[in-house]
This record gives sequence, C-alpha cells and structure tokens, in this order.
Amino acid sequence: MRDIASALYSREKIDQERGEKVGDKAGRQALSALLQKLLQEGRTEDINRVLQDNEYQEKLLQEYHLKLDFVKGP
Repeated sequence: MRDIASALYSREKIDQERGEKVGDKAGRQALSALLQKLLQEGRTEDINRVLQDNEYQEKLLQEYHLKLDFVKGP
C-alpha cells in the first residue's frame, strides 16, 4: 500500500512541476506579446510601468486578452 501511495505522490509531483513549467512559459509569452503590442503603439511609458507594476501588468494582459486564466489548485 505504501508503494502505491509513494508512486501516486511521485506522479503528482512530476505533473505539478510540468504544469508549472507550462504556466511559466505561457506567462513569458503573454508578457512578451503585451510588450510588443505596447511598443507598436508607441506606449513606452506603459512599457516602463508594466515592468515595474505587477497589478498594471495584469490589467493590461487582461485588456489585450493575453491573460491565461489557470485554475489554481489547493
């Protein structure tokens, strides 16, 4: 029984790490896309603010429909 629990825990840990990597990559891609759009629009002040203010970054990611909403686990 312990072996089964240990195997399930190991699999869960591997899946969690894989999910974190995918989420991190998606987040970097979304931020990159946002910065490119702001640059194309000549919004350099917003670029600086996005790089310094996480709440503003989130707001613009949602405004430009670049934010991926992941379901957070426990």
